[in-house]
Amino acid sequence: MPELPRTRYCYEPGCKRLINWKYAYCPQHLKDRQKEYSAKYEVNRETATQRGYNSRWAKIRKVKLNTDSQCERCNKYIKDQMLVHHKDRNPKNNRWENLMTLCGECHTAIHKEEGWRKK
Repeated sequence: MPELPRTRYCYEPGCKRLINWKYAYCPQHLKDRQKEYSAKYEVNRETATQRGYNSRWAKIRKVKLNTDSQCERCNKYIKDQMLVHHKDRNPKNNRWENLMTLCGECHTAIHKEEGWRKK
């Protein structure tokens, strides 16, 4: 029996375009959604390098992860999910006492507690 094409209609109300089943919106409405998202969440911000995450940061991060490999909040170690967090939220302040090793879950939790956005 032949396989049916895996398509669906665009989620935009009133749009009758068929699209690949993996996507929610047709290309035109996807652009509109991306613009709305950018405006709402201030996605157009400085690059990572401009914010302080450069090759020097990569070296500091590597040393911190090798020194303190477990999460400082829950004591878990999850390979490839360990992050280095700036306690004062300033990526240019790389003093050792300002850095904290966290697992992905704890890092997300801390940012949610702090409110995700810059003060």
